[in-house]
Amino acid sequence: LYFQSEKKTQLLPAPFMIHSMTIPSLFAGKVHALLCRNWSSRPKGRDWYDLIWYIANGYKVDLVHLSARLKQSCDWQEKEGVKIEEEITEDLVLELLKNRIELLDVNAAKRDIEPFISDRQVLDIWSKEFFLGVVEGLEFV
Repeated sequence: LYFQSEKKTQLLPAPFMIHSMTIPSLFAGKVHALLCRNWSSRPKGRDWYDLIWYIANGYKVDLVHLSARLKQSCDWQEKEGVKIEEEITEDLVLELLKNRIELLDVNAAKRDIEPFISDRQVLDIWSKEFFLGVVEGLEFV
């Protein structure tokens, strides 16, 4: 699926090497989940929380990997009759995310993430308007 990987050496708790996907490729997987996961009546607040984390930390989305994943499978978009374009552009990804945000049940997303965070006040800002602003900070490699 055209993802990038890297080898890292860790010294603690005991020395070892790990081969993993790069952060931009992992971020592409998260964007794929946001765009394609079939929520039914329960959106994954964890996905939206992670989106904020990636963008706040300045990480970029691997567009090549995201394109491959979207073309391979995108259950929700297909179910809704949205055809994934042959050429996935940054603008298309932003448009798809904005469309997804418009359908987001923000309160349900908050309920999903609440058990996993210690300070629930961080969710007070969550709204469709907030997430529309967040995705404006999305960058690609």
